Amino acid sequence: MRHIRSLLFSVFMFIASLSFATEENAHKELIFITSEYCPFCEAWEQDIGSLYHRTTYAKQAPLRRIDITEVEFELPEIVEDVVGTPTFLIFRMGTKLDE
Repeated sequence: MRHIRSLLFSVFMFIASLSFATEENAHKELIFITSEYCPFCEAWEQDIGSLYHRTTYAKQAPLRRIDITEVEFELPEIVEDVVGTPTFLIFRMGTKLDE
């Protein structure tokens, strides 16, 4: 359980450390690649996912959840970048910025 909390904290800090100062008007999106069999995804959903929509980051980069089985249909250009779950990707106007 301690490892899950550490992972969740790391992911949250990653999200919090993103700089949204450039191109404020450009549409950004936080993509969350998840799986129903991923215990870390489930823990993230319980601890952070349920609160994310209320943060200032959500206003600048709304969260979009994609099941790992749907990546090749939803975002075929990044299918090779996704090797497991959870995977978090930042997009701006359809272009991947960071993961």
